[in-house]
Amino acid sequence: MTTAFILDCDTGRDDALAMWYALYEDMPLKGVVASYGNTPLNNVVINCRKVLSAFPDKKIPVFTGASAPLQHHIYIDKIVSPRQEASGNGLCNIDLPYSDGATPLAFDALWAFIKATSSIEGAKLDYVITGPATNFARLLDEYGADVLSQYIGRVVMMGGKFDDLWTKLPFADFNIGADPFAVKAIMSSSIPFNIVPMNATWPIVSPLDEIEHTKPRDALAEQVRDIMIAHCKTFSPEPVFRFHDPAVMVALQDNVLFKRKPLDINLTQRDDHFGQLVTADQGHDVGVFEISAVQIADFKARLLRVLGLWSV
Repeated sequence: MTTAFILDCDTGRDDALAMWYALYEDMPLKGVVASYGNTPLNNVVINCRKVLSAFPDKKIPVFTGASAPLQHHIYIDKIVSPRQEASGNGLCNIDLPYSDGATPLAFDALWAFIKATSSIEGAKLDYVITGPATNFARLLDEYGADVLSQYIGRVVMMGGKFDDLWTKLPFADFNIGADPFAVKAIMSSSIPFNIVPMNATWPIVSPLDEIEHTKPRDALAEQVRDIMIAHCKTFSPEPVFRFHDPAVMVALQDNVLFKRKPLDINLTQRDDHFGQLVTADQGHDVGVFEISAVQIADFKARLLRVLGLWSV
């Protein structure tokens, strides 16, 4: 059974699909925290509200989070600003046909919401991040791990590249690179930290021609398909759609696939490896999601089925 969770995201094409997957599956998504990232914060807040409005009965609140990382660093100019300038509205310029939803809440209201939700659930919550880690680092700084750990059981974050994928793409992935200092703060805390690295999500991919040969199950699935096609045609360096953030939702349903490893993060800004997660004998204990080639195919099939895209 999936633990009740808060989703911290920078919606974002694949963040949108992750939320829709969770809502289609009736996963216990309790609240959404917006973060700068794929697109500026104002766009993210609007996108979160519209995405959630596709399921109006759920009444999931949106909190307005950070508009910038904990501190300025070289990747802001190298990866964050260029991504935002090129991202349009963040949803591949698809204008979702849903209302703006409920009025967003201030970040200051998040802490009371976490405590109240944990009390209602009678258990600690998961805090799931599919964008930069800044918001949770802010909570750590304000309340401390000892207090947070009374209500948050673990943090699960999409991000990180290892081994051959780092060799192929030798720079920090966007989520980690947007705020490596926030990632370090979470790793260093006593709250259990898990990651779903790009090594696991990179192979979960649909090429454009495959997407075009699907039949949407319903009107929402048609929006899913439109976003994927628009990404392939206009926003991707190659005509494919990778299911990074939606795969995190599937990972939450398969917790046994997280394997503990000692990891650390390179915070030397002059180093070409700035933001890289590395194995280290004295590293922090991190759960790393790992799947086999067979499981990759299963994940993809599950994602397409739940999101309502049928092959024709």
